[in-house]
Amino acid sequence: MQCVIDTNILIDLHRGNLLVWLFALPYVFAAPDGVLDELQEPDRERLQQMGLQRIALSTEQLVQAALLSAEHRGLSLGDCTALVAARATHTVLLTGDSGLRRLAQQQGVPVHGVLWVLDELESAGLLSTRALAASLRQMLASGARLPLDECNARFKRWGQP
Repeated sequence: MQCVIDTNILIDLHRGNLLVWLFALPYVFAAPDGVLDELQEPDRERLQQMGLQRIALSTEQLVQAALLSAEHRGLSLGDCTALVAARATHTVLLTGDSGLRRLAQQQGVPVHGVLWVLDELESAGLLSTRALAASLRQMLASGARLPLDECNARFKRWGQP
């Protein structure tokens, strides 16, 4: 399965020290230039060395993204390029942006967030529940805007206070 990944997911996973583990999952992760252009840390070269695929959008797709961004003022051009890429490739969109999530769902694009990534890491047995809980705490402490009820449910499931 391929997943188009948005900027905020990459930032949250970076802050939780989970990027290397993301690319150990049995998925192909890809991002358009609009997403990669928004990143300062981690940088695009490092991400591509780790396994992130780059998606080149056509001129028509870039126009679609620009129109979406103009129409939905809360969404950045990078957000909209991620949505256009996921829609065009019929793949899952990974985002933590609630506005982008709603728009993707309205357009029939399957969408998941960073908590889904943590669940996948747990299911794959790549990290201990203690390590996952520590990473989630780091993300929250770094300002990740995640649903606290879902975070607390994971802490409880993982046996972490």
